[in-house]
Amino acid sequence: SLSTSTEQFASWGWRIPFLLSAALVLVGLYVRLRVDETPEFTAHKARGATLRMPIAQVLRQHWRTVLLGLLIPMGTTGLGYVSLVFLLSYGAGTLGMNRNVLLVIVMVASMLEIPAALLAARWSDRVERSRVILWGGAATLVAAALFFPLVDTRSPILVGLAVLAVRFGLALMYGPVAALLAESFPTTVGYSGASLAYQLGSIAGGGLSPIMATILVASSAGSAAVSGYLVALIALSMLGAAGIRRLKRAGRRPARAP
Repeated sequence: SLSTSTEQFASWGWRIPFLLSAALVLVGLYVRLRVDETPEFTAHKARGATLRMPIAQVLRQHWRTVLLGLLIPMGTTGLGYVSLVFLLSYGAGTLGMNRNVLLVIVMVASMLEIPAALLAARWSDRVERSRVILWGGAATLVAAALFFPLVDTRSPILVGLAVLAVRFGLALMYGPVAALLAESFPTTVGYSGASLAYQLGSIAGGGLSPIMATILVASSAGSAAVSGYLVALIALSMLGAAGIRRLKRAGRRPARAP
């Protein structure tokens, strides 16, 4: 929308990103076809140990891990949508900021977030994954609390710093979360368990957060209420990471002798 008018974007411009996303589908298909299954899953498949309905076993035997696991993306996607999508409507519509300036801030922050998330994922290969998420959560808690106070200044520089701080903290959480969720379930149900936890959390967090932010910002507390909501979401993410960390450690603990 930087190169089109509001009318042009509403008429045909919004279709361009969807057309370009077709290239991402091809990239994703190429990557998936070239990635081998893990040795553990290959061994299970060779033994005929794969399950016909793994989702049933996940819900029956690993529901605690699902509940804890969905809390992590619930917070990250919730704050993620507010700091990118809701920011545009709030900044331009409520605060009267230049929409193109906000778009540039969002695009730059998103581009910088990609290498930060990759580095966080690589870091979590050497450090406990849940620990990286908790450290990222601590940084994101501060950034979430300061996000709207900085945005409300209407200063492009301070708004940019607010978005960068939030996206950097989220990158530390985003990077390890896929591997953490996959490792939290047994090999036979790893894909089903990780996917269920992540998708449910994303719906509860990312799907509802713009609606909640719109309702809260219209209340008497205004943007302060949204800040409290975002802090609570990130706190839930940290609770989920800490809970999964405890479950995994309990699973590795040797059984007591009778």
